[in-house]
Amino acid sequence: DLSAVRAKYVHLFRTKLDPKGHPIPYGMFRSYAHEVLQALDDDPQAQEMILEQFIAEALTGREALRNMTPQEKTLAFGRQAPDPPIAPYQPTIDSPLSPRWQSPLSGSCAA
Repeated sequence: DLSAVRAKYVHLFRTKLDPKGHPIPYGMFRSYAHEVLQALDDDPQAQEMILEQFIAEALTGREALRNMTPQEKTLAFGRQAPDPPIAPYQPTIDSPLSPRWQSPLSGSCAA
């Protein structure tokens, strides 16, 4: 049920990040992500693997949306959903997929 999923994450975003639903700064998102990872597992290496899995799932979802026909998008979302950005994911220095990523947990570069 898409409406239940939407309601859950709107509530989560507004209670944990911004009560008005406005975009948040990267630092705030990073702190929240660290809080979530810490609740799942306190081992930094496990947290890195969990975060990499989250990223892989997001990329898979974007690709699935990109491959849907306009009719499928309308059926799934009740309206025409926007296409995700065309550019492929490029890790940055702040990404755990980057070889030079500075782990916020260990204070050293993650391997």
